[in-house]
Amino acid sequence: MDQDITAVTGFGNCTGCAVCLLTCPVWRRTHDVLMTNCGRTRALQAGAAPEDLEASAEACLFCGACAAVCPSGVDTLSLTAALRAALPQKRMTAGRRRSPASFTYAGRTVLLPGPDLRADALLLEKLASLLDAAVPPCDELSDLAADLDAGLRADPERLRAVTAAAGEASGLVAAEGFALRHLRKWFPALPSKGLGEALLGRCRGGLRPGDLYVVDARAFNSDRGRLIRLYDALRQETGCALSTSLQRAAIPAGPARGTPRSADSETQARWVLGRFRPRRVVVESPSELGLYGSVAEVPVLHLGELA
Repeated sequence: MDQDITAVTGFGNCTGCAVCLLTCPVWRRTHDVLMTNCGRTRALQAGAAPEDLEASAEACLFCGACAAVCPSGVDTLSLTAALRAALPQKRMTAGRRRSPASFTYAGRTVLLPGPDLRADALLLEKLASLLDAAVPPCDELSDLAADLDAGLRADPERLRAVTAAAGEASGLVAAEGFALRHLRKWFPALPSKGLGEALLGRCRGGLRPGDLYVVDARAFNSDRGRLIRLYDALRQETGCALSTSLQRAAIPAGPARGTPRSADSETQARWVLGRFRPRRVVVESPSELGLYGSVAEVPVLHLGELA
């Protein structure tokens, strides 16, 4: 067994209770337990090799819902990333785009937009203004986080250089929620928030009863213990519905960067909408704005548009 897997994930703690299946979008789509974290951990306990679990590991959407509800505390996302890294075809990456030396993080709140938000220049400009945040000219921090989730091994020297520069910021706001668990590991003393949490102070007054508020699942599940209180208060204050499960985990519709993209995302979004039948949809994640806009028969807005 790969030592990295045994050292960082605690998969031996899994009891096979299958509580994580209740929140897993891959289980809902496939009804194949081997394609879930429960299946992966039990297979590893029985001696399976990483290459035996390649299809299962690559199918994971990295939403973190399984980690949020696991009663045994298994680090499910690190387990899946370690499995991917153990596959023979994975190679080291040095980062695909590098921030020019002229950009400085020092003393600034920095918005890390990712490709979906960066592609919408008007929305990006509005959100940066609302947050009084600087926007780096490329997505190197988010790229490195996406590479690590994909099982690629970042060049250590490049990672040190990038994190040393970003560590001079006064705070980081991630439009791609999957990046938060990496940002909090790299910068334990630096405030790192998801885009939704960062915007709520300015935008929550625009929410109303009849709205379905689509939480960025990866941002929410990365810090669920704290954010449950924030979002419960939001629901009670505004009367909106939240796209969370009965197990108090957030379920994604759109995939994270680097995870499978298919018509299943539209099916998932329709399933979420059908549970609530909202009069309006408000999303946190820029990557889900177009997805819900393509399947909903009601207006779909980004949270920042409510300001």
